[in-house]
Formats: sequence, C-alpha cells, structure tokens
Amino acid sequence: IKRDLDRLSSVLRRFSKLGGNISLEKVDLFEVVERVLRYMSEKYKSSTNITLEGERFYIMGDAELLEWAIENLIKNSVEAGADKIKVRLHSKGNRTCLSIIDNGKGFTKKEIGMAFKTSFSTKQKGWGVGLLLVKRIADLHKGNAFIEKSDPFFETIITLCFPTL
Repeated sequence: IKRDLDRLSSVLRRFSKLGGNISLEKVDLFEVVERVLRYMSEKYKSSTNITLEGERFYIMGDAELLEWAIENLIKNSVEAGADKIKVRLHSKGNRTCLSIIDNGKGFTKKEIGMAFKTSFSTKQKGWGVGLLLVKRIADLHKGNAFIEKSDPFFETIITLCFPTL
C-alpha cells in the first residue's frame, strides 16, 4: 500500500509541475534511467528485454519529470509490440541525448509529422497524451524530442536532447 501511495503522490506532483514551475538541479541522467529501468523491467518482467548503454551525463533537470518521460517512451515501445528496447545515452555536439531504440511497429511518415501533437495516438484506444507529455517535459528542460528513425518492426529511435552541463 505504501508503494502505491508513493506512486500516486509522484503522479500528482508530476502533473503539478507541467505548468512550468519547476526547479532544475544537477541530475545524473544515467542514474535516472537506471531507476526507471528497474521499475519498468519489473513491470514488464518476461515480455521485454530492456537494456541501457552509454556513459554518465549530467544535465540541469527535474529527475521526477525526466523519469516520467522515459517511462512513457518505454511503455509506448512495449505497447507497440517491441520485445527489445535499448536506452542509449550519448552526446551530440554540446547536447546530451537519450535515445529509446526498439523493434516495435514504429510510425508511418504521416504519423511522424503528427507524433508530438495533441490527441495523436497509433493505438485504437490511446488517449494521445504520452508523446505530448514527453515533448512538454523536454521543453521544460530547454531540450527537444523527435523521432530520429522509424523502420517498422526493425528499428524505431525516439530521441530527447538536453543542454549538457
């Protein structure tokens, strides 16, 4: 019960922060991803192989919101039928990037253009808020979110990039 209450409290805090009133502090992005992967690996125990590669990067961020964005992306991958998901931390110029790479159903060219818009979903019963939340969280961190590549059932890459410390 305590774990469920803690989780509910976290969800409420996350929503309250989306309005833009967040306080950024030095965050170890590798550590944030590790926490999310422990939680998600337990949640999707046998159905999905989730791995992490890359090195430690530090950004100015809100760990709780970053966790939420990563959870959303991994959940989307699982729901898109991916059985292999890799989270890769890397740098692009002066940016720290986090890429979610999966072998799920991916996006059509038309869907790529709509992916981060309100009410977009590739799922029949999806609400269309997951990627919108991811984009909002990236924006709050002076970052960006984009679909780097989508080759259905082979490799889809969604990347978040943030200013590096």
